[in-house]
Amino acid sequence: APASIERDALGIATITAHDRTDLSRALGFVHAQERYFEMDLTRRSAAGELAELFGKAALPLDRRHRVHRFRARANRWLADMPTADRALMQAYTEGVNAGLAAHRIRPWPYLLLRTQPRPWREEDGLLVVIAMFFDLQDEDNARERDLDQARRVLPASVFDFIVRTGTQWDAPIVGAATGEPPLPSETDIDLRDLPPVAPDDADTKDIEVPGSNSFAVSGALTSHGRAIVADDMHLGLRAPNIWFRARLVHGAGDNRVDVQGVTLPGVPAVVVGSNGHIAWAFTNSYGDWLDFVRLEIDPANPERYRTAAGWREFGRSVERIAIGSDLDRDNDDNDHPDDDDANGDDDAAEDIRASDDSAVTKGERIPSDRPATTAAAEPSSTHETLIVRETLWGPVVGEDADGTLLALAWTAHRDGAVNTDLLALETARDVDSAIAIAARAGVPAQNFIVGDAHGRIAWTLAGRIPQRIEGFDPAQPAQGVALDGDLWRGWLSPDAYPRVVDPQSGRLWTANARVVDGAMLATIGDGGYDNGARAAQIRDGLLGRADFDEGDLLAIQLDDRALFMARWWRLLREVVAGASGDGSLHELEVATTTWEGCACIDSVSYRLVRAFRLYVHETLMRGLEAPVRLHDPDFRWPRMGQNEGVIWQLLRERPAHLLPPPHGSWDALLVSQAQRVVDALGAEPGGLSARTWGEANTARVRHPVSRVLPALLGGLLDMPSQPLPGDSHMPRVQGVDFGASQRMVVAPGLESQAIMHMPGGQSGHPMSPYYGAGHDDWAQGRPAPLRPSAQRWRLDLVPKAAH
Repeated sequence: APASIERDALGIATITAHDRTDLSRALGFVHAQERYFEMDLTRRSAAGELAELFGKAALPLDRRHRVHRFRARANRWLADMPTADRALMQAYTEGVNAGLAAHRIRPWPYLLLRTQPRPWREEDGLLVVIAMFFDLQDEDNARERDLDQARRVLPASVFDFIVRTGTQWDAPIVGAATGEPPLPSETDIDLRDLPPVAPDDADTKDIEVPGSNSFAVSGALTSHGRAIVADDMHLGLRAPNIWFRARLVHGAGDNRVDVQGVTLPGVPAVVVGSNGHIAWAFTNSYGDWLDFVRLEIDPANPERYRTAAGWREFGRSVERIAIGSDLDRDNDDNDHPDDDDANGDDDAAEDIRASDDSAVTKGERIPSDRPATTAAAEPSSTHETLIVRETLWGPVVGEDADGTLLALAWTAHRDGAVNTDLLALETARDVDSAIAIAARAGVPAQNFIVGDAHGRIAWTLAGRIPQRIEGFDPAQPAQGVALDGDLWRGWLSPDAYPRVVDPQSGRLWTANARVVDGAMLATIGDGGYDNGARAAQIRDGLLGRADFDEGDLLAIQLDDRALFMARWWRLLREVVAGASGDGSLHELEVATTTWEGCACIDSVSYRLVRAFRLYVHETLMRGLEAPVRLHDPDFRWPRMGQNEGVIWQLLRERPAHLLPPPHGSWDALLVSQAQRVVDALGAEPGGLSARTWGEANTARVRHPVSRVLPALLGGLLDMPSQPLPGDSHMPRVQGVDFGASQRMVVAPGLESQAIMHMPGGQSGHPMSPYYGAGHDDWAQGRPAPLRPSAQRWRLDLVPKAAH
């Protein structure tokens, strides 16, 4: 049947169709019109196929991802999909390819790449979801490997002191803050007896990881009696944005569905939004969704590994990576991060250059002196062949510190990890039905907060949870020789999911920190929770008043008060006052006299205090690496969100045996870190007094292609550079190229009052009026409507038979 696509002044699409299948087709058409190149990068990233577009520079990233063989897995999942769900995927694919064909010329990035876009395939939608697994989870399981290495070297008292489960900042929905472990004794560790570990020449930038805030208040706290749900998902920022705003309407009468929010191009679904009955939101859970298995290899036959039941042969798969022509990257004169992009599309050209061949340990690469395979479909391309070894538990992905091969069990590998069940939220009528759907959804495991029009609220996890065998500690690699069968016994049943429904306080909040404790926490595990400071600030904002409207929740999202940093300011003031005889610190003392108490763009003290904190953190954590570095000189602690507790306990108790050499005293260590701030920032024009936070925190929301173009041309593709307030450890998370990828505040049934922000605009074409439309509302935090405004344009999709 016919379908209509209406657009408002911002390009927000309202799609109206007879049924959900036609709606999927129309949504696919719109996504292809505006975002096909970004969709292409996303599927290629997940499948390990970027080198076909970008040449040899993309091979390190492709090798890392291809070892997981996700295109083969996606094809298998697609074949097993229920008929109705498969029909939606097929209709969406037809719509995407129709939208691509409707372009008068191919999307402009392909002109620069001198290549043609490849048609969309049904399994590509599943690969787009897989790309989110890569973004939101540690596909290398590097944290577990690094911590296990430290655990095997350090005494238990030392390991437990460093790798703690929480801090005084914890703000779980269920449970209390975690107490401090005791200091390890001098007999267990004495840094004075160990060689010093030199600090890095690092800048003062926090490690930014995909996060998010979500919170809700019940109808008992609102004038209209409906719940209000707020969500801002923190990801890498780029133009165009990862999300595409849409309102989807289909059916009639009691069967009419009207859902609005943000969609993910490549997938026929609203990811977060409201359907008039419920509103829902996500934050990354940081649970433990990956396990390692250490393999014993048969010395007489390296193609066999040992289990408790005897020797088994590896499965072997041959993956051929197509390699296209290399891009000319000589024009890139801009700084860029060294980590993988968190956008869902792998900011492709950036990641490609940042990847390091020497760091690739996944799979086995055939030596380069062997003849390359030539792609029959692309005579100008070459191929690289990757041999992937599979075990009972998962693929071989690398080695442990002692050279033992490691197999990876990851939820993303397992059947059922990706499905279309999340679409059922569009028709859910209440909290109970929504949390039942969440437990079946095939997505990366997320904190899921939902509120309904009756005023009820709930928290649970969305995504599949593995049910592990008994007697296995998921924080440490398993020994394959002790396993007679799989490490997991399938998926946890939905009725066993952790959940909090209708809390007495009428408030719920999540911010990537620990949410619960006890048995519920044991079910989720710890995959690297964030510090609880952000969650605590949201919690206190919710508990600080008894009634709410949408603007009140937006104000919490925009809260840039630096409560977490206040004690660091006091400490720095003590340090510079105690070193008053040192003239080199006088300028720092003057510049930090006033504490604005916020990550405001004009604050000098915030920037200087922040730098001091990060230097102290780095120095002390590097010192605590020394015992492990005796065994592995390259060892580095992985990112651990609870390090703040370690650092402050050391600063408070100042034990001599935990003072990193060559510092003669704790006072001397702190003075030296203050001096580093002066040395790093004082020599710039205007001195320390000119070093505002806005100067450092100037947003650069860039297009992936702009990085490989001359600066003048590349700048035409990027959003305006502008200083923005906010930082880590506060609700308004904001970095140079990291922050809120959207902000939503909505009461289900009152969407006309709802708020939505999004960086960038709807379109992926820089000459479109929708390219940056709405971006300034996001940057300034001005309330902007979720619901599309009056129709400006209309496109009708008419079946061929109707012509």
